[in-house]
Amino acid sequence: MINSIVKNKISNQRGYVLKTKELEDLILFNDINMHIDLYYTQSIGSFFEAIFRVANINYPYNIPYNILHLSVGALLKKDLFSAREKMKEIVLPKFIVWINNILALPDNSTCLYREACFRASFKDNLLEISETTR
Repeated sequence: MINSIVKNKISNQRGYVLKTKELEDLILFNDINMHIDLYYTQSIGSFFEAIFRVANINYPYNIPYNILHLSVGALLKKDLFSAREKMKEIVLPKFIVWINNILALPDNSTCLYREACFRASFKDNLLEISETTR
């Protein structure tokens, strides 16, 4: 479940591409059980971003559990319908595959000790998705 939500107020000309309830339902349905922080931002371009961080008890992080930071962006209202359709049909299914692949790794996998990132951006009705592990 989502542990914290930060949602900034936005102008009337913009809207968020994803509702909290939709995301909660997706997480519950796919049995993703970890600490999740959700941030709604006014960022231009990237409209969905996920960063996975493995537990780290070393300075400066001191995080005793795996954490997933999710950011959902706001777009101009004229782009919302198309962006929301792409979010449901393409972005969220790819995100679920991405996070499940990470969670399926063995605890001693060296891949877990790199920051993993999933980003989706939407501009001029074009969707771009990138997945990285560092």
